[in-house]
Amino acid sequence: QHTNGNNNTRAYCILQLALGNMGVAGGGTNIFRGHDNVQGATDLGVLADTLPGYYGLSAGAWAHWSRVWEEDLDYLKGRFAVWDKNGKSKAMMNEKGIPVSRWIDGVLEAKENLEQPDNTRAMVLWGHAPNSQTRMTEMKEAMEKLDLLVVVDPFPTVSAVLHDRKEGAYLLPTTTQFETYGSVTASNRSLQWREKVVE
Repeated sequence: QHTNGNNNTRAYCILQLALGNMGVAGGGTNIFRGHDNVQGATDLGVLADTLPGYYGLSAGAWAHWSRVWEEDLDYLKGRFAVWDKNGKSKAMMNEKGIPVSRWIDGVLEAKENLEQPDNTRAMVLWGHAPNSQTRMTEMKEAMEKLDLLVVVDPFPTVSAVLHDRKEGAYLLPTTTQFETYGSVTASNRSLQWREKVVE
């Protein structure tokens, strides 16, 4: 990860435009992601603003995925709060969440400034080391203010050691790419199968 990664990406796109390589067969840009399955994970709907397949959060998207998941739509609706703000009811299942780069604000920001009923009280960081984020002091404060912090990683990362918590923090083990098998998806949607190499 680069401190100027966004600038690099933008410069490559501008260069391709100047060379006439956009909108033609074999042209364009293909930005390399941080690791091999970021695209595959994103396709599964782990972002704060979409369901799997980039369906968004509309009522129709939830209806579609409830059929795919063979889950009762009313049950799914019941899992989300309905928020009354300024005399209007908002179904939280249709509202965008806070992106991972700004989860800190969900914890530390004044409640009345948030677009959700309450501050964020629990956080699960799964394979997420926050080293690339710039607000480390605020992140430490946010981690310590949470009611519950769960870190899932094969090895302790900054997420596991940054805070000074004695209670309500859990480090759960997981496997590395070498201890399991499965497919990964690259940015160009090519698939690669990985075999398990160690027990």
